[in-house]
Amino acid sequence: MKENARIFLVINTLKRLEIKVDNEKSLELMGENRKLDILIQYYVINEFSKSPFNFLLYKLNKENFNLKYKKTEKYIAKINVEEFVSYLITCLQEELMK
Repeated sequence: MKENARIFLVINTLKRLEIKVDNEKSLELMGENRKLDILIQYYVINEFSKSPFNFLLYKLNKENFNLKYKKTEKYIAKINVEEFVSYLITCLQEELMK
């Protein structure tokens, strides 16, 4: 039951952020960089939902998510996905705890 609630939170967050891809065909039309962005964003939301800070996802909106994502791109190369994701989650936690 708890896992179902977490998945529901992830799906609703992705919808609210307007990054949920419902049609697999649209993924085929995306460039490789955009696909990577989508996969990273999905992964970040999923990992955030597993953290003790998961309640903060309700405060997350499209603007602050995109701003933090762009800030992370500025400082961390996506080549190192683990570091990129860790930095982004940390930035989001700090922003949402304000």
